Amino acid sequence: DEYYWEVDDSLLYLPYAGSCFRKIAPDPVSGKTRSRFIPAVDFIVPYWAKSLKTAPRYTHRYTMPVNDYARAVDNGYFIDADFTPTPQNLNTDRRALSDVSDDRVETYHEDDHILELYEMTIDLEFEWETEGNGKKYKYPYTVTFERETQRVVRIARCWDENDPKCEKDVWLTHEKFLPGL
Repeated sequence: DEYYWEVDDSLLYLPYAGSCFRKIAPDPVSGKTRSRFIPAVDFIVPYWAKSLKTAPRYTHRYTMPVNDYARAVDNGYFIDADFTPTPQNLNTDRRALSDVSDDRVETYHEDDHILELYEMTIDLEFEWETEGNGKKYKYPYTVTFERETQRVVRIARCWDENDPKCEKDVWLTHEKFLPGL
């Protein structure tokens, strides 16, 4: 249902920023595959990386209401964690300029509690993977943590279960307005 609006947002954003990302992955709340627009400001990748497939790490920053987080926990996507609501969780820094330009005043209600999550795709090494097999390299994982508490809420492998080489699955595409040099 939201596909049209996600594409519309990305097409308006792309000429302004020159770059954006699209993530096509299962939604933690509904479980349905969803195409989500990601502004470049919410995506962290090493400057020198040629592609997401070869980058040693990249991070998608996003927000989620606590109620949606609880639903994702029930779906088995995140671990159960108690987050105490505070106004600092609402990530006001990025909205400060628009609030001033629109002459708005920040008001909060306890139901407005928003979590800021960081989903990192990173190469990690765990003991159980290297014990006895002689391999000394890292495997790709997706690690999600909540910013304020720094609590890890999800760790998942980022490769096909039947892939003996454990090559990284990339759920994102990089969209560019104009090709660079």
